[in-house]
Amino acid sequence: MYPDIMNLGPLTLHSYGLFISIGFAFGIVLALYRASKINMDASLILDMSIYAIISAIVGSRIFYIIVNYPEYLKNPIKVFYIHKGGLVFYGGLIGALATLSYYMIKHKLEYLKVADLLIVCLPLGHFFGRIGCFLNGCCYGAHTTAPTGIIFPNLRDNVMRHPTQLYESAFCLSAFFLLLLIEKYIKKTEGVLFVSYIYMYSAWRFSIEFLRDDDRGAFLLGLSPSQNISLLGFLFASIFLYLIIKNRKSNEIKKGV
Repeated sequence: MYPDIMNLGPLTLHSYGLFISIGFAFGIVLALYRASKINMDASLILDMSIYAIISAIVGSRIFYIIVNYPEYLKNPIKVFYIHKGGLVFYGGLIGALATLSYYMIKHKLEYLKVADLLIVCLPLGHFFGRIGCFLNGCCYGAHTTAPTGIIFPNLRDNVMRHPTQLYESAFCLSAFFLLLLIEKYIKKTEGVLFVSYIYMYSAWRFSIEFLRDDDRGAFLLGLSPSQNISLLGFLFASIFLYLIIKNRKSNEIKKGV
């Protein structure tokens, strides 16, 4: 693992923070490009990007602290050790989604159109974030004899484990291209891309959790916190899809009248 890229005197460039920053940068650039295709004001995208970055980091950190609270009760100062890892994707997603939803409603933007525009950028940014996890040695997998198994030096147990971070990076990149294909060949209604990714990631995260072996908080009904949130993700996407279909039928009736 390479948790530290380089040391510049008292400053250390951490791989985890570096790749998360790269992910945000690629996501923002892609969002600006997609916005230009529909003549959307770039300043709105930049504003939302700032809010998304702040809310995603805060949300992901809060969620991590909640599911690992005993560790932080013993040593509260570790709350601020973000550079060593400790961000939960679902916490960041929920935080960013809530903040951006408020922003879009406040500024009277076309919610479904903007949601579709932004959601395609998410897996691309997440792709880089998981590479950062791999280099940092966190979010590792369980023991395996599979040919994809590797040894994580930071764990010092000298056993082969699933590189679940790289599995997820591959998923994120695949999901990114799949969303582009759906947008080009299938999408007929605004909001479809947003719902599609929530379904895709919920299914993926529920499944990959079975291969994880890091500390992910207290299990409920035999499922990890992220698996339980994945189930809620399916429910949320289903309700959202129902509302999209209902709204589309309503608009078709009005046009028919």
